[in-house]
Amino acid sequence: MKSIFLLLLPAIVLCSCHTQKQEDESAHAVTLKGDVIHIGSESPVLSKLTKEMVKQEPYRMEFTTSGVVQAIPSNYAEVASPVSGRITKSFVRLGQKVDILKINTCPLCGGKHLGHAITCTDHYASGEQFNLVRCDDCGFIFTQGAPVEAEIGRYYETPDYISHTDTRKGLMNRVYHEVRKYMLSRKAKLIKRTSGLSKGTLLDIGTGTGYFSNAMKERGWRVKAIEKSPQARSFAKEHFELDVDTEDALAGYADHSFDAITLWHVMEHLEHLNETWEKLFKLLKERGVLIVAVPNPSSYDAEKYKEWWAAYDVPRHLWHFTPSVMQQFGVKHGFKLAEQHPMPFDAFYVSMLTERYKGSRLSFLKGMWTGLLAWFSSLAKKERSSSMIYVFRKK
Repeated sequence: MKSIFLLLLPAIVLCSCHTQKQEDESAHAVTLKGDVIHIGSESPVLSKLTKEMVKQEPYRMEFTTSGVVQAIPSNYAEVASPVSGRITKSFVRLGQKVDILKINTCPLCGGKHLGHAITCTDHYASGEQFNLVRCDDCGFIFTQGAPVEAEIGRYYETPDYISHTDTRKGLMNRVYHEVRKYMLSRKAKLIKRTSGLSKGTLLDIGTGTGYFSNAMKERGWRVKAIEKSPQARSFAKEHFELDVDTEDALAGYADHSFDAITLWHVMEHLEHLNETWEKLFKLLKERGVLIVAVPNPSSYDAEKYKEWWAAYDVPRHLWHFTPSVMQQFGVKHGFKLAEQHPMPFDAFYVSMLTERYKGSRLSFLKGMWTGLLAWFSSLAKKERSSSMIYVFRKK
């Protein structure tokens, strides 16, 4: 027994020394187990650590952050963001074929001498950049490389798009609503005066949430309204009991059936521009009036803000009509320009929105000041107004 103990003694001593060594190493070690970092009690790292109380911050269900989109072997798009989370909206999926409008011939004059005019950013929805080109022959400016009609809908999918949602969030949108009350009355008087009718048949294309169509219906007009957005159509039905048609209904309307046709800030959105003009000519009665309102890229505020000008609104605005270009389009499709009127209030809203996009301090006040200067400019020369109303008749 004594001899056995003597044989085991070295092993016991070695095991004891090894255990002591492990304990010494463990006291100095820094190890990672799962999401937990273990720091030994004798580790020199301890002396370099500082303690700080965790700050309390409001919890938000979602937020926006920048990141890098990269391809990974499984053919998904991985967003390497500074924080973890779940993507709730993606404008383009990896591998998705996106059809874009590549315009090689000017829709107005047929010219092929197209030059770069300006590069604008979609500050509203996607953050993407789009080039505007100018026809060297007639001066028409249009957006190049915008998504086709079937795919551009995602650039409208934001709760702040006021024409489709009627949002009152924010000071600028509240200002918009107040100005609209005044403009509804002014638009109704314009139609009554130019058409010579107190009541008649009206087609409102791009009616949005239906405020104008409802105002005309209340004045005794027989109104047909068209709107692409299902959300806006639902709003018009719920609030005004308007049965708004989809854009497909346009082909089914009888020729020469409307005393007045209106497009309030709609023409700049329509992909099939010349086809639309041709259809408008067919639908309008011989003594009817066509009224078109669009932003004016030759306005005071457009020239001041340049690529920041909110009314470029790429890629939703495909076409950018100066007064001269708009008149040429009318002549091309059998119309004559009877009247044109400034829309000075638009300069205030557009300027405030532009200042917000620029990240300006006191954006509301700066926008109001620019809007005021733009108004004075339009008083001196109405063709300098931020937006214009054009009244057309058949030749």
